[in-house]
Amino acid sequence: LLHELEQLLLERAAGKRILLLLDGAEHLDELTAMVVSQLVRRSIVMVLATAENLFQSAAEFHALWTEGLLFRVDLAAFTLDDTRQLMQSILQGPVSSAAARAVQRHAGGNPRLVTLLTREQADEGVLAEQNGVWVLAKPLVSSRQVAEVMTVRLKRHPAGERSVIQLLALSGELPLSVVLQLVPAETVDSLEEERLVE
Repeated sequence: LLHELEQLLLERAAGKRILLLLDGAEHLDELTAMVVSQLVRRSIVMVLATAENLFQSAAEFHALWTEGLLFRVDLAAFTLDDTRQLMQSILQGPVSSAAARAVQRHAGGNPRLVTLLTREQADEGVLAEQNGVWVLAKPLVSSRQVAEVMTVRLKRHPAGERSVIQLLALSGELPLSVVLQLVPAETVDSLEEERLVE
């Protein structure tokens, strides 16, 4: 199957270099990661991958990195200015501070979510152009695509972590002592390390 996939990719590329884009590489199953690794090792494809945590990805990606076949660049979460610039690029015009802050708060500096939110809020009329500036015309609305992304991300966490995330999403804030009565301290530590809770 690997040989057939290799031939198919080369045939479709018609002599051009192949760039394989992987968004969320840490979520690939072991078999897919092995196939990608073999394609890289055989110099069939170049890979550009994103991962929130490389060390949660398949062992194959760790091996590619330690062998120098995968170059790693650590990126920080978007600042408010970064969010505003991305929104302006998407909307093709200036964006108000209030609109940028609202999207930044909901996206947490994640460029993919900033992009999804910006497009969807503009489509819904939440972000509206007034006098040449994109402003927040009404409160952000929950969008289907962002909800799907968040649901998939949430399902990747163990049940205890999901419970804490959902509880804090509803309450906004709880004393640590109350949370520790519901879940073990290790669960809270894990969520804090992933910057899902403060």
